[in-house]
Amino acid sequence: MCGFLLSCLSRLALSLVKNWRCSLATGGWRSRRRPLSLEGYGAASSSTRIQPKKSCSHQSWKMRLSDIPAGATVFVDANVPLASILEEQRAGVAEAFLLRMESREIVAATSTVVLGEMFHRLLLAETCNLLRVPSHIAVRHLKQQPSLFQQLRECWALVNEFLELPLTVFPVDQGVFVDALALSRKYQLLINDATHVALMAKQEIEFLATFDHDLERVDFVTCCGLD
Repeated sequence: MCGFLLSCLSRLALSLVKNWRCSLATGGWRSRRRPLSLEGYGAASSSTRIQPKKSCSHQSWKMRLSDIPAGATVFVDANVPLASILEEQRAGVAEAFLLRMESREIVAATSTVVLGEMFHRLLLAETCNLLRVPSHIAVRHLKQQPSLFQQLRECWALVNEFLELPLTVFPVDQGVFVDALALSRKYQLLINDATHVALMAKQEIEFLATFDHDLERVDFVTCCGLD
């Protein structure tokens, strides 16, 4: 796996990532396609206000991103914009969704946790490309050689470009985190995923744009990202 990862990362051209940013600035989300992938790195509380769907099987409320109705509010997971930026398997689907965001056809929301995940992944991608090392080695270098941060540019710029889209960013407070702990246990989720769900419940958001199949276990959100 590391050899494959290195082979993919070695083909990353930062100039083409810059083209992705420029295309957004000129009024259209048009990622310049690159053959790059970077593999990533569990009782709801009383404040959870969205009620589980009761009349259909779990499978029936998975949707495609393109099926999200116009005007709907959608919580955006980090893996959707990352699929477009890093040219992952679902890049085309992700780009089409981001264009709907940009045109305000849908109402997009996310959280500071999602933005942190997005930045971390882009930071590692750029560091891997710079040093030609796999991600776990890149983390070690960043911790041991802080001066490396001065050689990085794109990870900050790309997150800021994403923030220029019409997007509401919600903070995560103590109450949301406590809810997330309960949801993590109930649905067997990692804490960041549980935090997304807890925040959606607090804000009464039903639709979740994600490619993370773990979140399909949650019975009160509509996961949108079906292949």
